[in-house]
Parts: sequence; structure tokens; C-alpha cells
Amino acid sequence: MPPEVAFFDMFSCLGGEPALRSMVGEATVVNATVDRANAAMDVTVRFKSTVPPVYINQIAEAIAPAYGLRRVTIIPIYDVASMPKVRRESSKDGVKTIFGKVTGKTVPIGSLSIESGRVTVEGDVFSVTSRVTKNGAYILTFDMTDYTGSIRVSKFIREEILKKQAASIAAGMRVKVTGMVINSRYDGDIVIDPTGAAETKKEYRRDTAEQKRV
Repeated sequence: MPPEVAFFDMFSCLGGEPALRSMVGEATVVNATVDRANAAMDVTVRFKSTVPPVYINQIAEAIAPAYGLRRVTIIPIYDVASMPKVRRESSKDGVKTIFGKVTGKTVPIGSLSIESGRVTVEGDVFSVTSRVTKNGAYILTFDMTDYTGSIRVSKFIREEILKKQAASIAAGMRVKVTGMVINSRYDGDIVIDPTGAAETKKEYRRDTAEQKRV
């Protein structure tokens, strides 16, 4: 394979999908490695501009079934000059606002119920399934845990600016969320409808005992 190939020259069967074409743009494939034993493929793609993680996942999900694969991992790379500077409000405690406002004292996720009302929780994001609908709306959906319990955060977003901010949430981040606890008919459980979200610093517990744990 040449050093770089236009994305739709390599994955020509996907070229007829307008939504995918708008996400990929003029991207090129730098490298592709196939693991036939596990029906998996890793693809390094150079994008002309930064692409939100949720779009990266959608591209991978489109490739996998088209080529009979169980898993496709997209590894994005960008030219440094093309990467925009992301401006986020920061506070002295290291909290970076993603959207809206996060207020109030945090409560354990394990204590939440349909009667909880408006709450603020903090935890680690372990799954992101956000997606863009056919009419261009953005459905923010991610799962988070503080190890007392876990909760899904879900919001239907139309505003373009808010859509871009929300798309920056990715698995592995530690976030603080303020919102209403509601009953979701789609998930069959309670979820948080967020009014604000912020990225926070991960705190690692230190073992200060003289005799260390094993």
C-alpha cells in the first residue's frame, strides 16, 4: 500500500454514504493492519481537521460490517497546524468546563433514585455511545461510575456550539455532571439529563502506610 491513500479509495464501498463522507472529508489512510484470526483491523487515518471521538467511533462502526470484521479501531492523526485551540473555562481546582454550569455538592451515584431530583455527581466515564441523528441533532450518551454505582448521562442536543463541546467527552475522562435524575423509557432505568458537565483531575489514592499493602 502507498504511504497514504485517500480514505474512500481504500474503503470505496462506503463512498455512497453522505453522512460518513461529511465526517471523513479529505482524510487519508496512513496504515491498515488486519488481524485475520480475530477479524479485527487497526486503521491509522490522517484527518485535515480534528474529529470528535464519537465520529471516530461511527466511522469504525461503518467499516466493520462492510468488511465482515468484528472490530475496527481508528487511530486518528492530525497535522499540528490544523488543530484548533480549544478554549475552556478553568478554575483553580483544575476543573475545565465542557458545557453549561456544574454546581452543588456531589452525591454518591449509588444513592440516586427517581426521587433525587437535581444532583451533581462525579466519576469516571467508561463508555460513550453518543451519536448524530439523520437530521443533524446530537444525542449525548455516556456511562460514568464513582464505584458506589453507575449512571447513564443522556441529552438530546440541537445547538451547534453545545454539540461540539459535548462531543469532546470520551471514555477514561473524569467528569462532574449536574442535571436532573429522570426515568428513561429508552433505557428502562433512571438517567441524568445534564445541564452542565466539566472535566476534573483524576485523584490517585496514595498508600502512606509504613507497611505497604500487597
